[in-house]
Amino acid sequence: MEDNPFKELIKPRYLQRAQQRARQRAQRQRSPWNHLLVPFVAGSVVAIWFGLIGLIFGASSLVTSRSFSERSDAAFTFTVMPLMIPSMALGMIAGNFLLHCIRPARRILDAEMRDCPGADYRTTQRQLWILGRYVVAIFVTISLLVAIFVP
Repeated sequence: MEDNPFKELIKPRYLQRAQQRARQRAQRQRSPWNHLLVPFVAGSVVAIWFGLIGLIFGASSLVTSRSFSERSDAAFTFTVMPLMIPSMALGMIAGNFLLHCIRPARRILDAEMRDCPGADYRTTQRQLWILGRYVVAIFVTISLLVAIFVP
């Protein structure tokens, strides 16, 4: 299959730079400690998702008298599914934090990221938090409104 000669013209420059930085990070991330990030993030996402579901349904039960079983399937789905997106952002922050708490992992990962600007722990956590606070505000509000107003 031929390569598209116009590929570089179509792709914006910021995407080219982002892909180049991602390739640089991937080449540096060779330690087995990186593999622990997957279960830490996945566990955090699930725990935060269920926590947010409990908070939303607890808050909506204060306003309405409906229980879980009295809600329609559509209302339940549109209440629960939007909470997955903020739980992913918060789960990534929590997973990074949990891995950062392990001293040998922190030393090795910091050494791997030393030559890669913008990939250190603080910068990554700050960028995730900037994204996370907007995502949490938007999707938790949507979910809460659905839980309160949709029967």
